[in-house]
Amino acid sequence: MDARNTFIGGSDVGAIMGVSPYRGPVGLWRLKTGREQTQDAPILRAGHHFEPFVFDELTRAGYVVNPNAGTTVRHPRHGWAGATLDGFIDIYGAACILDAKMSRRVVDPND
Repeated sequence: MDARNTFIGGSDVGAIMGVSPYRGPVGLWRLKTGREQTQDAPILRAGHHFEPFVFDELTRAGYVVNPNAGTTVRHPRHGWAGATLDGFIDIYGAACILDAKMSRRVVDPND
């Protein structure tokens, strides 16, 4: 069983609330209970392959990046809440979670 099926993550909230364009509450339940498999969508593959580029660009900008893809963490009090991390980034001495995302639209970083 995929570790992501054992907790509710940030990407699951939209499905639970019925506002995700990709999956509804029943679809999420089917996925989490093993009745349906994760679709190997091109946008998901692109996001996975894009992560090293994001890490490299942040490193070039002077940040200390620790790629840690696949590390699963749980909320200390609410075990049902969790995340699969892409890595960590050091910002002013604090280790912050880094989550690289792939968008369907082009975003101007100056906006």
